[in-house]
Formats: sequence, C-alpha cells, structure tokens
Amino acid sequence: MKRRFRDPVILGLIWLGSGFCDRIWFALDHSVPAWDQADYLTGSLNYWQALQHPQWFSGEWWNSFWAISSKVPPLTYIIAAMVQQLFGNGPELATIALVLCSGVLIASVYGLGLVLFNRQVGLWAAGLVMLLPGLYR
Repeated sequence: MKRRFRDPVILGLIWLGSGFCDRIWFALDHSVPAWDQADYLTGSLNYWQALQHPQWFSGEWWNSFWAISSKVPPLTYIIAAMVQQLFGNGPELATIALVLCSGVLIASVYGLGLVLFNRQVGLWAAGLVMLLPGLYR
C-alpha cells in the first residue's frame, strides 16, 4: 500500500472498529439510559418532532426551533434528529450520529498530532482518543 493512502486507511479502520464496538455494546446492553443519555435523547426527539412539519419561511417557527434547547448547542441534537428521521427512533439509532461525530474527532486529533508532531503521534492520538473513555473508567 502506498504511504499516501496508509494513514487514511488506518484512520478509517479505527473509526469502523469504534463504530462496530458501539453497535455490539448497544446490542448487549438493554439497560435504561442514564439521566445524561436520556436527556440528550429527549432533546434529539424534541428537535425531531419540530422537524416533522418545518415552516422554513416562518420567522416564528425559527425562533421556536432555536429555543427548544436553552442550555446545549443544538447541532448534535439536530444531527441525531435527522438520523432518527432516516433510521427510526430509539437510543441505539440516535447514537448513530455519534459515530459520525467520532469520525470528525478522529480526523481532527490526527491532524493536530500531524501538524504539531508527526504522523506517528497523530495516529497514536487518534487511536487513544477512541480508547480513552474505556481507559478512563
């Protein structure tokens, strides 16, 4: 494999492995979501409900749309709502949005490691950032 394509392939494997482990975890864990996860799921469902009948040209609709979440920036909620629109509702399905966000995280951490140090540091940092929640506990 050419060196040019090696790092993107490694990063893609890290991302796919992380997403695969998440899916296995959700398949095996049937417990009720903790309060934080439940709060985020509720927020995404609120945005999902608002997006069922959008009124794109109504200023009042936009004001109420942006007021749904007063404490958390809504991008994660909106992405999760769009994922739920495509795949259905539920905690396991809403977290597919997190797999997309983890791809952004992996690429960002790799880029920082590459710019500040070298490619090995970028790859190690990208791998460790996916393992960190498990190592932290």
